[in-house]
Amino acid sequence: DRAIVERNGFVNSNDLLSVFGLKNHSDVDKTLHKAHLDKLIQGLHRLGYGIVPNYEFGHKRLDYNEQCVLYKSHSRRLEDITPIVHQGELFVKLFSIVLNGKRIIPNDIEYIGRCVSELNVPEKQHNYLKAYILWLQLKKQPYDKKTKDEVSELPKTTKGKFVSLLLEAVSTNGNIDNDRLEALKKILPTLEVDPASIHSLLHQSIINAGLATVEQAEGVSEYAIRQPD
Repeated sequence: DRAIVERNGFVNSNDLLSVFGLKNHSDVDKTLHKAHLDKLIQGLHRLGYGIVPNYEFGHKRLDYNEQCVLYKSHSRRLEDITPIVHQGELFVKLFSIVLNGKRIIPNDIEYIGRCVSELNVPEKQHNYLKAYILWLQLKKQPYDKKTKDEVSELPKTTKGKFVSLLLEAVSTNGNIDNDRLEALKKILPTLEVDPASIHSLLHQSIINAGLATVEQAEGVSEYAIRQPD
């Protein structure tokens, strides 16, 4: 437990194979054998852990010598990803795209926890979604056709909720990050929002949060949010 906490949940798949006494076939295969993956997933769940990626949740199959993320699971048994949890996954994927490959910060993890609560994701799945964002951030995420199609099929009310939460994401650390803002513009059309309206939407979001003005910081691509006098 201590070693996992010190590494923020990151573990190399080869190390996990060694811990569970499973053979490493990386000399002949890129991806772990399904039988080994099943033993790994089941063994971790018996110890109270989940793993990302997990092919049972629709993720890619785990490769040899790949970084994965372990998280404390509130259940010792495998659970299906319900439609509401899948919506949470989709939101986390969009947030990862907004991050645009940049390093995630502690405030972002707290933000994810609050957002998935507002999306009514059961609390027992929050650790999973926090681990999911950490794993996604290992590489820059594309806004691919599969993701766009899934977003397009969301109910209109859910799209509106996603927009509100993602607008907060561009200022989750107390500043409005222009890079996040530009990444968000690419997502908005699929959420049925005109990218040209983003500044007025952001202004309204700031007002709703009880903040007064947005000032451009000299020489940087961020905007500092000033508290009202």
